This record gives sequence, structure tokens and C-alpha cells, in this order.
Amino acid sequence: PSHINSTSPSHSHSSSPSHHSTHSISPSHPHNSTSPSHSPSHSPSHAPPHNIIFISSSATFFRQGLDSFDQECVLAAKNIQLANPSSFLAVASNETLSAKDRFVNLTGPVYLYSTNLTVVKRVEDLWNSNMDLLHGIDRDEHGKVFTDSVMTGTRNDGIKDKGENCNNWRSGGYEYSVTVGRAGAKEGGKWLQDQSGNYCGLQFISFGKYCLGKQH
Repeated sequence: PSHINSTSPSHSHSSSPSHHSTHSISPSHPHNSTSPSHSPSHSPSHAPPHNIIFISSSATFFRQGLDSFDQECVLAAKNIQLANPSSFLAVASNETLSAKDRFVNLTGPVYLYSTNLTVVKRVEDLWNSNMDLLHGIDRDEHGKVFTDSVMTGTRNDGIKDKGENCNNWRSGGYEYSVTVGRAGAKEGGKWLQDQSGNYCGLQFISFGKYCLGKQH
């Protein structure tokens, strides 16, 4: 694909799956010290209804569309014993559905998994490209810091970025491209759209996926 911001596979932000293991550092902030084995909910104590977001770092081999991403999120939420695991969906768009429209039933704040940190005070603020996140989304399902790119197929306002979704999340071929966000980014929607025009290739396997769901 020919895109203004396109990058070749050798120059994209992709990395091999093993890259993630090199960033398995423990959160240094006191509020990030919660161990996944000690607190199934991984959310603030006695919190009212709220939402949790994390990055699924598992390799993607399904290639069966957006549903495959959702299945990964549900499985990850079950494995880490989050409440309402079936509510978790991938924060991603395909050719017909925008990411923001997948979460219209969620209300309240969004917390970063395995921490007590607030990402946004209202779900709808996730899609405000003029507003910075209160904290970047940089934890995977193991509570480890994730620094790679995240596949979204989505513009910085939560709207689908047509043609930028690895053929509707069905192909890792270099003839297709994808919009990716930057894990940990706080400013202006970069968590959703940091680069467009990245060739799919190995990114389809090694890049992460955001997972968002409700608690209580």
C-alpha cells in the first residue's frame, strides 16, 4: 500500500514476540505494586462501577476478523480473573465498525489493569483527541510494562481508519496495511493512532491489542 506515513517492515515499530519478555519489569510506582496473583480484580478497592483496560500481548494467529481479537481479550480477562470477562472487547475498528461505537454502553472511569491509576474519568474521554490521557496505557495482561505498538485500525478520535486494518484483520500479508497506536502515549489520541500505513507482515503477530471491559 502507498501511504504518506508508510514504513517498510524493517523500519516499523514492530518487534518479535520475544521483545515483550525483555520488558517484564515490575511497576516501580507504589500504586503499581499489585501482584496479579494476589488481587483478582486488580482495581481500586471498594470502587464503584468502573472499567479496566489492558494490552493483550498474546501472538495473533487466528486471522478470522475482529471477533478473533475479542476472543483474545475475553480469554485474557478470564485468565487473570477479572470480573465480567465476557464484557471485554478489543479497542479496534474494521471496515464497517468504529472502535468507539463498540463501547457505547460503558460508563464511568477507566483504570489501568494491575494499578490504581486512572486512564480517563469517563469512557467517552478515550475518544477525545484534544484531551490527554491521565495515564498512558502500558500494561499487558501479566501486569508487565508493554512498550511495543498496538494494532487499532482506528483514528485518534475512535473512528475507523478505512483500509488500515490488515484486510479486516484477516491477513498478515505485506500487501495490506494497518494503523497502530503507541502503548503508554498520553497525548492527543496517539494511543490509538501513532502511525498509519504500516505494512502488516510480522506486526500482525507481534503487536498488541487493547482490551476494555466493565467491572461490577
